[in-house]
Amino acid sequence: MLTLRTIDAVFDRRWDDFVSRHPSGVIYHRSAWAQVIAATYGHTPLYIALEETRTGELAGAAPFFIVKSPLTGERVVSPPFATFCDPLVPPSGTADMAAFIFDRVPTARHIKMKLLDFKLDAPSEVLVSSSYVTHFIDLRPGLDELFNAFHVSSVRQRIRRAERNGITFRWGQSEADLRGFYRLHKGVRQRHGLPPQPYAFFKNMWIILGAAGLLNLGVVEHEGKLVAGSIVLKSGHTYHHEYSASEEASWKLCSNQKLLWEIIKTAHADGARYMDLGRSEMSNVSLIEYKERWQGKRLHLSYCTLPAPSVVANERNGSGLLKRSMEFLNRRMPGRLLEWEGRLIYPHRD
Repeated sequence: MLTLRTIDAVFDRRWDDFVSRHPSGVIYHRSAWAQVIAATYGHTPLYIALEETRTGELAGAAPFFIVKSPLTGERVVSPPFATFCDPLVPPSGTADMAAFIFDRVPTARHIKMKLLDFKLDAPSEVLVSSSYVTHFIDLRPGLDELFNAFHVSSVRQRIRRAERNGITFRWGQSEADLRGFYRLHKGVRQRHGLPPQPYAFFKNMWIILGAAGLLNLGVVEHEGKLVAGSIVLKSGHTYHHEYSASEEASWKLCSNQKLLWEIIKTAHADGARYMDLGRSEMSNVSLIEYKERWQGKRLHLSYCTLPAPSVVANERNGSGLLKRSMEFLNRRMPGRLLEWEGRLIYPHRD
C-alpha cells in the first residue's frame, strides 16, 4: 500500500535519492532548492512523499511551499521561481494529493502547479494558463554534429566572431564574480522595465547549490571586463541555462553566443543529455526564434491552479495597463530604488 505523508526533504535522504533516480527529476525538486527559497523568502516547505507502507521506500515526491502574503493571500505552490516542477507521482494520484494538501493547509486559497509534461488528473475546477514555453537542446549527439546543426549566421558565425573579437570564457570562482553577474542582471531587468530579484536570492543559490555541486557561474570577458554571465543550474541529466545577462554594448562582440556555446560544451563533456534554455513568453517571438536557432525544441508549460479562483486578474481585466505603466516607470527609476522594489515584491510572488 502507498501512503501520502509530509517529510523533511533536507534531512530525509530518501527524497534526493528518489529525485536523482527519477527520469523527470530536475533541480527544482531537490532539497537544496527548498533551502534557497526558505533562506531567501522564509516560505514554509510542504514536501509530500508517496511512501510504500511496508518498506518505507518512496514511490513519489511532490515539492510545494506555503506562501503567506497580505497582498496575494495564502496559497500552496510548486517551488517558487521554478520554471516547471512536475509532481513525481502518478497522474491518477493528483486528486488525492490535492485533498491531502487542503486537509493540512485549510486556509490556502488554492494550489498552483507548474507543469512541463505531466498529465493532470484533477477535478474539473482547474484554471490552466499556458502563456509560456521552454526550450530543450538534445545534447546526446556528438559535439561537432551539435555545432553544425546550429543556425549558420545567427549562431555558428557569431561564435567564431566572438573568438576573433577577443571574448574569453571562464567559470566564476568568487563572490566578486557573482556581484559582477548581478550588476548585469540588474541592467537587463531595467531594460525590460522589471525589478531584479534580490541579491540574497543569487547569493543563497551560490552558497547552497554551489556547495551541493548543483550550480556553476559562467562568465565571459572582453579586455578584462565581465560583459556577460549565466548562472547554470544542474541536476541529473539536465543543465538549466535560466539566469543569464549581458551588457548591451557587448552584443556586437557576440558575447551571448560565446557564453552559451561554452556552457553547452561543458554540459556535453559532463554527460548531460539536455540543456534547458529557460522560460519564454509566447508573445516574445524574437527570443523564441533565437532559442530555436540553437536547435532548442519548444515545450509548452502549463501553470495549473486548483480550485480555480472565482475571479482571475488578467490583462483583459485591466492589469495589462498597470503592467505597462510599471514597466515605463521602472526603466526610468534609479537603480537602488529598483532594487528596493524587487526586495519588496518578490516575497509575494511565485
